[in-house]
Amino acid sequence: MGLIAFPPATERINVASSLPLPNETDEIRWVSAAAQGDKTAFEVLVRAYQGPLHALIARYVWDRDDVSDLVQDVFIRAFKGLPSYDVSRPFGPWLRSIARNRVVDHLRARASTSRHRELDRHLADAIGNAAEETSEERRAAALARCLDRLPSHHRELLRDRYERGVSVNSIALRDKRSATSVSMVLMRIRHALAKCMELDAPQPKVSV
Repeated sequence: MGLIAFPPATERINVASSLPLPNETDEIRWVSAAAQGDKTAFEVLVRAYQGPLHALIARYVWDRDDVSDLVQDVFIRAFKGLPSYDVSRPFGPWLRSIARNRVVDHLRARASTSRHRELDRHLADAIGNAAEETSEERRAAALARCLDRLPSHHRELLRDRYERGVSVNSIALRDKRSATSVSMVLMRIRHALAKCMELDAPQPKVSV
């Protein structure tokens, strides 16, 4: 059984071509057909879930190419797993569980590089810890809330340090503060995100 040809990893998902999420009857019909090897049915599922899945992964992973790679990998894994999938189960939560596991694996693997080690380790651990206690929907909402409700200057600080790779010394020079002070703020932000996920708090509190 051949796999569906997904777009290149560097290509952004075209959400404009997405379909609305299916109702329960249509979803069971499409999933059942896809499980029998119907590529057209699976393409319908991809078009329906690609936007929400892309948005979910992008909450945790900032690099656009990495997000596209992970989305593609999640759909490939889902397609391979369909023959043994229980079609009576909702498809969306199952797909999100695959996505969550891939994100955790991605963050922990990327944490082996010095630039991303601390942030990715904390986020991966926070997602993993929350997975033991909360539903997929609550877990995704909790992390999104914690990231989105950080003060804008803290979000930019995270992006500068961990996404753009700006050194602590460069940030300190730009912001006219000591490198030690910048490192302390980054540490507090990481701890606040982890604690926010752990407690499902409405907003991470960071003292500067």
